[in-house]
Amino acid sequence: MDIKRTLNSKMPARLVNMLFKIGFRANRNTVIAHGLGHHSEQEIYDFGKADIKALSDFLGDKDYFFGKEPHLLDCVAFAHLTQFLYIPFGGFKEWMETETPNLIALLDRIKSKYWSDWDQICTTLEMNTHLPKKELTPEEEEKIKKEEQKKEDEKKKKEEKKKQQEEKKKEREEKKKKDKEEKERKKKEKEEKEKAEKEKREKEKAEKEEKEKAEKEAKEKEAKEKAEAEKSGEAAKSEEKPTESTPETKESATEEAAKGTADESADKKE
Repeated sequence: MDIKRTLNSKMPARLVNMLFKIGFRANRNTVIAHGLGHHSEQEIYDFGKADIKALSDFLGDKDYFFGKEPHLLDCVAFAHLTQFLYIPFGGFKEWMETETPNLIALLDRIKSKYWSDWDQICTTLEMNTHLPKKELTPEEEEKIKKEEQKKEDEKKKKEEKKKQQEEKKKEREEKKKKDKEEKERKKKEKEEKEKAEKEKREKEKAEKEEKEKAEKEAKEKEAKEKAEAEKSGEAAKSEEKPTESTPETKESATEEAAKGTADESADKKE
C-alpha cells in the first residue's frame, strides 16, 4: 500500500512510512491495553448487546429513564441507539425489535417530540424544515435558474472534459499496448530468425564435418589400398627372384664350380 499517496502527504515516503508504523504500533498497543483487541467481532457485538439490554432493563415500563420527562441520559441514549436502529449493522436492529422493544418506543417518543419532521429532514437533508420559506421574486427565481443552469453547464463541461481525458488515456494505453505487442512480435521474429540461422549454421557445419570425414576416410582407404598393392608387388618380386636364370647368375655359378674344383685338386696334391 502507498501510505504517502493514501494520506496525501508531502513528506518523504520513508518518513511517512516510519511515522505510520510508529502510530500503528501505538494504536495497536492501545487497543490491546483497552481489552477489546483480545476479542473477536462477535464477542464485541455481544458486549454491546449486553449494554443495550442493561439500558432496557433500567428503562422498564417508564416513558423515560427518570420518569415522565426526558433528561441527559435519555438524550445520550437516543444519540447512540438511533445509530443501531436507523443505520443497522451486525443484526442489531432485528435484535432490538425482539429483545428491547421498550428502547425502540423511547426513540420514537423522543423523535416525535423533538423531530416531528424527521422523515422530511432525512429526505431533503435540510435541518430547518420548520422555518418558513422566503418568497422569491421572478428576478430572483430567474437568477437562481441561471445559476443552476450555469452549474449544470459547468458540470457537463467537467464531465465532457473528464470523458475526453479518459478517452485520451484509453488511446494512450491502447497505443502503449500495441507498441508493446509490436515490440514483442519483432523480438519474437528476431529470435526465430536467429534460431533459424543458428540451426542453418549448425547444419552446414555438420555437413561440412561429415564431408571432410568422408574425404579423409576415402584418402585413408586409398592410401591403404596403395600400400597393400605395393606390398603385394614387392612380395611377388621376391618370390620370382630364385627361379630366374640370368647370365649373371649363370656366370657366378660357373665361377663357384671352378673354384670348388680347384680347391679339391689342391687338397689332393697335399
